[in-house]
Amino acid sequence: MPNYYIIMADVVHSGEHNGSQLMDSFKEIVNSVNSAYESEILSPLTITWGDEFQGVISSLEVGISIIFHLEEEMIHQGADYKLRYVLLYGEIETSINTTVAYEMLGSGLTDARKKIERLKSQNNERILISIPSDLRIPLNKSLLIYTRLIDGWKYSDFPLISAFIKAIGYKAVAENLGKDRSLMWRRSKSLRMDDYFDIKYVIDYLKTSK
Repeated sequence: MPNYYIIMADVVHSGEHNGSQLMDSFKEIVNSVNSAYESEILSPLTITWGDEFQGVISSLEVGISIIFHLEEEMIHQGADYKLRYVLLYGEIETSINTTVAYEMLGSGLTDARKKIERLKSQNNERILISIPSDLRIPLNKSLLIYTRLIDGWKYSDFPLISAFIKAIGYKAVAENLGKDRSLMWRRSKSLRMDDYFDIKYVIDYLKTSK
């Protein structure tokens, strides 16, 4: 049976959020991925249980790029919730549904759901990569550093963090926001934006290594 890259995610502590606001935001960011990565998605990211989605994608590289896209889109939106992800290479026995990620069966899908459930008991992890490769451990360790960093950011700082992600560089942010350069330099350091871009670089390098 063929193997595919499967991505699943759910909202952490979804019951603690306003249901309608959460769903509106969740649908928006999922739709943004399906639009941005349309050519690389085999079965589109589909919300299955209200606070979860699943999809089938073309590669490990695309899967990690999608995770980065989702995390940054939530910052740009000012979303006050977190997602928990599993990116897994596993078997799908049925045909791939290219319209919606329903009506597919296989051990890979079952295993991905079990791993999502397992992550719920591990408070320090939000992203799990499960692939038959020597890259698995360094990728997971690097993603753990990545999530520790971004999970330390305050919700109130999201507008400024969004500006740093979009502009890349405190001088550009200062100019765009009409702020003092020295203040933006200090805020960049306190938010560890250099560390953010550095760990993303490392993960991007690892995901393309063979």
